Amino acid sequence: MNTSTVTITFNGRYIHSSDMPYSAFDRGFSGNKYNRRCIDGTVTGCGKCVGYCTFYEHKGFLTKELRNKHDCLRKGCRYYVARVKTPDYIR
Repeated sequence: MNTSTVTITFNGRYIHSSDMPYSAFDRGFSGNKYNRRCIDGTVTGCGKCVGYCTFYEHKGFLTKELRNKHDCLRKGCRYYVARVKTPDYIR
């Protein structure tokens, strides 16, 4: 059994956690409103986070530096959930 695949119930159906939007992880963070725990254990401001990793061995938020170090984009990583930029006129 592949333990890295996390399937959860969301709105009455089963989905892989990496199919959820970034905002679901951002809202679900049960700590300080403005800080996020990164995959390397450090804590950074929410504005520096560009994505979230759902891989069970190191799940957490990613900064640009961590995303580049793990090469998430080039590898097309299944566990990477990108943060979608909100246009200024919506804020």
